[in-house]
Amino acid sequence: MATPAVETLKRALLASGPAILKTMTFDHYDKGKAVLGSRLQSQGQGPPGDVHNSGRALDIILYSKKPPMFQVFFEEEATIGYGLVNIFLGLQASMKWDTMIYDQKEWNRDGKIFGRTKPSYSLTDPMDRVRFEHLTHIHIDWSVANANNSAFYDELERNLKDAGY
Repeated sequence: MATPAVETLKRALLASGPAILKTMTFDHYDKGKAVLGSRLQSQGQGPPGDVHNSGRALDIILYSKKPPMFQVFFEEEATIGYGLVNIFLGLQASMKWDTMIYDQKEWNRDGKIFGRTKPSYSLTDPMDRVRFEHLTHIHIDWSVANANNSAFYDELERNLKDAGY
């Protein structure tokens, strides 16, 4: 079950976020299967200790690179993705998220940015690099201490509306 912070983010995105988030897309949790799924994914299916398993993370499916090779910038979805990333960065103090990852970049709660590339990856599973580099989705998570935060809803909704979503 998702924590209040994750549920609050999902509610705000569905209420006032980009319309594309209400559509279905390839479910990247279903590795190896072409299954349609929600663009807002919080179910836990990660390895032991993964923040998804405890309901403290949300994946927002917006491709930054075009499949199937994930080399070419996907302008339509990445523009929306980076718009959301910028909103989340601006609201970190009220949202109190811990980590955000998108398109080969990782931000910590202090706003520091790190590169996130996988120089060596399995040739038998090329999606290994895509998942690690988060080329298909924004990952945002909360620490245990902040997982119950839901006070950011109104401010996030205002920012989403101001951004034209």
